[in-house]
Amino acid sequence: MPGEYVIPDNHTIVKSGLNVTIRPTQRKSIKDPRCKDCANFGKGKAVRGWFVTTVCFKMPKSIRQINGDTEQYYYCAKPTGGKRCPMFERKGGKE
Repeated sequence: MPGEYVIPDNHTIVKSGLNVTIRPTQRKSIKDPRCKDCANFGKGKAVRGWFVTTVCFKMPKSIRQINGDTEQYYYCAKPTGGKRCPMFERKGGKE
């Protein structure tokens, strides 16, 4: 039914076609950190990518272009990835 709904903190929305379902999150607990909880997670150009995507700013890579210029790229980071990298820093400074 159309309208506004309150979604609990431990639930997420799944949309498929015209159907919208509210499900519990797959995280074991909110304390389990993921890439999206890192201070270095953001939007940028990934290696071998043409478009802006979610990247880790702690893993830069400089690639030299054909004309001699150097462009900064980053490795892709999945917001829902299961494991965090060793360079993880929680947003707000606490780990």
